[in-house]
Amino acid sequence: MFRWALEAQTHAKASPKEVWEAWSDVASWPSWNTCLKASSLNGEFVSGSGGKNKPSGGLSAPFTILSAEQGKRFTSRTRFFGTKVIYNHYVAPWWDEKVRIVQRVEASGFFAPILWLFLGRKWKKRLPESMKNFTTFIESKK
Repeated sequence: MFRWALEAQTHAKASPKEVWEAWSDVASWPSWNTCLKASSLNGEFVSGSGGKNKPSGGLSAPFTILSAEQGKRFTSRTRFFGTKVIYNHYVAPWWDEKVRIVQRVEASGFFAPILWLFLGRKWKKRLPESMKNFTTFIESKK
């Protein structure tokens, strides 16, 4: 099986609760995630819920929240071209009233190399930018 992964992190002057509130507002994801044009969630932001993401310049893709630990982390999964893509998000207290926020993207499956060619390289450039935008987004809510 083929696989690849990307990870980016940032630090923000916010609480884990404030980060969680931003994460659980799925409709706002495109305002900080440079890869998304639209996002929606069917139901509450809990394990088992599903929704749709519309990437910029791409087709809508359904996602499922696999796990959600309020104020700590959540994991979601989607599929592109027969490839499973897992998104892990973590938040932890840091020093000086800050938090550390991490996002990891993992793709696995037979078509993972093709997904890398068409989307992965773009995500590699945009993930750090999205994390920076996320910091600005949550800090502006204060």
